[in-house]
Amino acid sequence: PRDDVLMPWAGETLEAAYYNIGYSVGYWPSEPVRVEIYPRARTLAVVSSLPLEAVETTSTIGLCKYNKLMFASPRATLRGYGWRDTLAHEYTHYVISSLAGRGVPVWLHEGLAKYLETRWRGTWDGALDPSREDLLSRRLEDNNLISFEEMHPSLSLLPSQEDASTAYAQVFTVIEYLVHRRGHGAIRELLLAIRGGETVEGAFASVVGEPWNTFERNWRQYLTRERPRVDLPGAFSDDIHLLSESMADTAPGEFEGVEQPAAEQFLHLGELLRARGLVGASIEEYRKAEALLGPYNPVVQNSMARALLETGRPDQALEAVSQVTDWYPTYYLSHLHRAESLNELGRHAEALSALEAAVGINPFDPRVHSEYARAYEAVGESALAERARRFARIVDNN
Repeated sequence: PRDDVLMPWAGETLEAAYYNIGYSVGYWPSEPVRVEIYPRARTLAVVSSLPLEAVETTSTIGLCKYNKLMFASPRATLRGYGWRDTLAHEYTHYVISSLAGRGVPVWLHEGLAKYLETRWRGTWDGALDPSREDLLSRRLEDNNLISFEEMHPSLSLLPSQEDASTAYAQVFTVIEYLVHRRGHGAIRELLLAIRGGETVEGAFASVVGEPWNTFERNWRQYLTRERPRVDLPGAFSDDIHLLSESMADTAPGEFEGVEQPAAEQFLHLGELLRARGLVGASIEEYRKAEALLGPYNPVVQNSMARALLETGRPDQALEAVSQVTDWYPTYYLSHLHRAESLNELGRHAEALSALEAAVGINPFDPRVHSEYARAYEAVGESALAERARRFARIVDNN
């Protein structure tokens, strides 16, 4: 029953993916597509050929295999993850396999799925998260990229989550460069060429107008010389942290991502003061941590936003999370505190937009649905407000 809260957004995502990704690749399945949701990521190892160690090492949370989509519920992770994009990502794999068969290698499969995973939103403005851009910049600086051969037979089998993230970033940029060169229609042309019997190298040559080796060399130059680099402030890791019995002793702590001991001490003291009702004093400690780290660490900024909201300062709470929301878009608390601040300020339509981002990461925090109820009630959507209250009860009681 708890995963029932996923249904409205899962259905909306998949229906939008059916049309928008369909237009992107030129294929719409006529048969029903089976989707299975699992309570733990480790279940993916049980129902697939992936070993449990690989699932946990690379934090694999979705698969397209056996002619169906499989993904772990966001409640299988510590802070949630971009599960709606993951659904669209796996659906893209399904469409590619249905359209082009077995001629698409793993790296190209993943590149297309990564590039198109946000296409369900109806726009072409998908991009890598800043943390992935930062990782790619560092790996480029160290001359430590993942080869296409190493990506076979699965990115889930790479040695670490960082390696898997690097590989996803790399193959995303291959498709980005292809589109940069030949436009969005190149994706469909490439898949149709492979479907028609061309090798991958031959398909690229026919679509781009140059041999694969030349395209690959030009892509690498684009990656190192033309593409902007990102230097992510805050030194915070927003990797997916799975919840499973075998990882119970290694789950990140409360202040994971606060790497300066002095800042962590200020944050810890702030939490102690807030727990004792001394919220005003806690804000002073959070500001000391911010002075050391800048306004870029989501743990510090969201602790401060929570305290500012509790002391009736929603405008300052909104400011506290303004930068980290962009730099770390998968840290759902930033979207939640942004929504709560906007609701307090009477900006309910903007609050609903922030809540869409929050629910797409962690729909198992009852506060997300409580804020939805406030916003929907304020804009006259009584039925949706009642649904939000029901979801808040489901999440809170399970």
